[in-house]
Amino acid sequence: MFLIRIGLHSLVFLAFSSLLGWADYFDDVGFTELALELGVHLPDGSSVQVSQVEASTSTNSSIYFPDTNNVEFIAKQIVDSTGASAGSSSHATTAGRYFYGLSSSLSPGVSTVAVYSASNWLNDELSPGVFGADPRVEDAQVQNHSWIGSSASADAILMRLDHMIHRDGVVAVVGTDNGASATQPDLLNQAYNAIAVGRSSGGHSYGDTTLPAAGRMKPDLVAPFGATSWSTALISSAAALLLDHGGVALANRPQLTKAILMAGATKHEISDWSRTAARPLDQVYGAGELNIYRSYHILEAGEQSPSTSNTLELLGWDILPMTGSATERYFFDVPSGYVLHRFSILTTWNRIIGDNDIRQSRFVPFVEVFRDVDLTLRESAAFVPGSLVDQSTSRVDNVEHIYQSGLPAGQYVLEVTSDGAVDCGLAWMGELVSLPSSPSLTLNASEEVLISFGVTEGFDYRIEATEFLNPASLWQTIYSGRVSSNVLEYIDSDASEHQKRYYRFGPEP
Repeated sequence: MFLIRIGLHSLVFLAFSSLLGWADYFDDVGFTELALELGVHLPDGSSVQVSQVEASTSTNSSIYFPDTNNVEFIAKQIVDSTGASAGSSSHATTAGRYFYGLSSSLSPGVSTVAVYSASNWLNDELSPGVFGADPRVEDAQVQNHSWIGSSASADAILMRLDHMIHRDGVVAVVGTDNGASATQPDLLNQAYNAIAVGRSSGGHSYGDTTLPAAGRMKPDLVAPFGATSWSTALISSAAALLLDHGGVALANRPQLTKAILMAGATKHEISDWSRTAARPLDQVYGAGELNIYRSYHILEAGEQSPSTSNTLELLGWDILPMTGSATERYFFDVPSGYVLHRFSILTTWNRIIGDNDIRQSRFVPFVEVFRDVDLTLRESAAFVPGSLVDQSTSRVDNVEHIYQSGLPAGQYVLEVTSDGAVDCGLAWMGELVSLPSSPSLTLNASEEVLISFGVTEGFDYRIEATEFLNPASLWQTIYSGRVSSNVLEYIDSDASEHQKRYYRFGPEP
């Protein structure tokens, strides 16, 4: 058996977060925009079965079940799969609302939910029987874990979870701890194949993993709630929406769902988001903030295969069976007069766990396969790869990520390599934004500068100003925002305070 300490301090005391100013989260994660665009065709998770694993909120009795009388759960079949709850849990109720609730979730059509206590799930589902047999088969397509814990057997637990995810094709979404600490909890956010979730504010455990190998970045994604439990549930709900729409394209491919969610994440809300070639994700915010609008359109664009003679769409996905002996290439064109804005490319693949028990009386997990996959983005001409633009080459993560905020016109090629056979989920998305055109600067009687230039409607732009035009110039952002027409007009009321004033314009990174 696995003995665990559940981190209740991170579970119980933030059940009121939905009342504390988070009413705009549908807007923040792109759900409002998607709902307005799709109308009655919006996926709602109705074809997807889910499970919810909850820690007990009582130290004296087992209380982990949501309140099924809550109006958010009308007509839903919520089953106590552990069968031992002594009452309803406010934490489970709130997590359930954001996961599958009728008005608070992204997947209100989810109708069947299996609920487990965390201790039962660990000891009887993930490690059934006295000797710890193979994990029980998970029938749900999305599994939510809004809890943390610790265990002396954490390494084995994480291998079992990775094994279950890969074997059963389940998308497992797991929470980080609350509080901006660089110390990662043992369970479960250090798993390779799960999706680890933090808060858009950065108020969560983050940074290097310690189990089973140091140096990987967690979390993978963030969402705009005041507790990691609710952010985790919201991303589980996003996964259910995608699975409902994707059908067989996503079935039994959790690495593809993960890649699509992460590639669709946005960074512009996070002022200090960064990555390097060796560190594919930001150490606090992962791939960025959930944006279901972008992820939906990545999925909707369809599967696109590598080619040496054709350019591909600027958004899409692929399940890429790497062999280890070939470089796969994807070519893209950015037309003249445009930049490729917020171009996000992400691949992820599963760690594969085997059984090391020759007696076959129990399951003794070991890492059977862990591959190293790299991404390289190059300029190209006439389908001939050229100069390096960017790359992602982590030696410890099972995620690689390239992000470019403004690629100029031209042809580019994405190269994918691996050190052996592995099925990668690959997803990408960029937005073509026209370069600012026809700038007009007019000085009025108040010595204010009226600035006007042509833009692409619906995108974010930035205007910067400086007094000295040289390499050391300090450029000040004087305007940043989304435009609702094809002309951006701005009045620089501070112009009279400067002897000279230079301006530059461009899409917001």
